Amino acid sequence: MGKVRTQACKRALGEADWHTGAAVSVRPASCATARQWAERLVPADRDQAPTVLEHELLDNVRDAETDVLLHDPVTGVPALRRSPGTEGEDIFTFALQRLPTTLLLAALTVSGDTCWIRTEDGELWFAPEHEGWGASWGYSGTGCHKLAQLLDMLLQDIAAPAVDPGAPEPPRGLFELLRTTPQDGSTTYTRAQLLAARVADA
Repeated sequence: MGKVRTQACKRALGEADWHTGAAVSVRPASCATARQWAERLVPADRDQAPTVLEHELLDNVRDAETDVLLHDPVTGVPALRRSPGTEGEDIFTFALQRLPTTLLLAALTVSGDTCWIRTEDGELWFAPEHEGWGASWGYSGTGCHKLAQLLDMLLQDIAAPAVDPGAPEPPRGLFELLRTTPQDGSTTYTRAQLLAARVADA
């Protein structure tokens, strides 16, 4: 129901005018980067009626007695902490379609199913992503190709939008770096490493 509501709003406004993109699920215990992001979340304002995005999150509640609606003060996007204090705890939220910053990409971290972008001020962001256009790494498929395309754009313009069909082919060296990145654990590449890979085999 919530997804239908959000998709209807996207159609009414136009996809490009809707600031959020794909749904994201993060386990705070999965890595230090995820924990750092989770620690910046604050309780949602209970004195205001739920927004469209909050309604969609609440449609994905596991336990209405324990799940907690939160707010990301950096992006303005709501988040839902589900099953807090259990092994299954996760935070359900949304990526953005583009990052609202002018600061340079400082590092990429990939962990679990999540691609994290860190800017030079230390802030963390989910990699911009459209619904159904997920990025990945550690194999030769389209998800890795999309992540290479996205990074190629973000290294030039941090406010570049999520990858669309027809985006330019990524540099071969950047794709190879991501293709050979382990899928297990957490891996971080600095801006210098990404730039070096971008010009490798050029």
